[in-house]
Amino acid sequence: MFGSEAASRRFLRVRRALISLEIVLLLFAMVAPVGTMAADVTPAPSSSPTPSTDPLATPSPSPAPSPSQVPFPIVGIGASAGGLEALDDFLRHLPLNPGMAFVVIQHLDPTRPGMMPELLQRATPMKVTQATDRLKLKPNHVYIIPPNKDMSVLRETLFLLDPAEPAGRRLPINFFFKALAEERRGAAVAIILSGMGSDGTHGVRAIKERGGLVLVEDPTSARFDSMPKSAIQEGVVDLVAPPSVLA
Repeated sequence: MFGSEAASRRFLRVRRALISLEIVLLLFAMVAPVGTMAADVTPAPSSSPTPSTDPLATPSPSPAPSPSQVPFPIVGIGASAGGLEALDDFLRHLPLNPGMAFVVIQHLDPTRPGMMPELLQRATPMKVTQATDRLKLKPNHVYIIPPNKDMSVLRETLFLLDPAEPAGRRLPINFFFKALAEERRGAAVAIILSGMGSDGTHGVRAIKERGGLVLVEDPTSARFDSMPKSAIQEGVVDLVAPPSVLA
């Protein structure tokens, strides 16, 4: 009986050993394919370039700003006597959708309502509007200063102010051009058309000093040449030409 029990115990030990071995083999069979796959997979190349450690390497250029981030040019147009004809000629020769905002500073009778928007609307498909206080500028629009007001611009918004000087001593073109120079700097354009006196002369210098563009009507084409001549004598003009060519 004892020999039979000893044989039975040996059989049980062998059976446990075999069961343990089967478990080990089963686990190995489950794990081995995963390991093989991991070893065979080659990492995909990164889409982001590896930063260069070479101190002499040329740095990558910064991305170009989107069109919405680039400020549109603002064109200030100063005119006085004889300016209506020059403005009409200028607007008629502009290309469609020039991508700029045009602000007209005209010497107007402070006691009479302005008719300039209606008169100039005939010359252009762009919308012509008499400016109001805190009016937001948009490209491909024309804005006219109202009578008896000075006008400034900040953050693409027009601001109307009561004149500080009495009629006859006001210089609304200089006033607006100086504000425009600070607002738009290199994206500012100043145009002087027909007119009497010297208003606009100091303003075109401010535009030029901030990197803007200065255009002046040819005195030979102006009905009144005092304003164009005064601006030209300032020595900062980029182009002198008739209004149709300035456009």
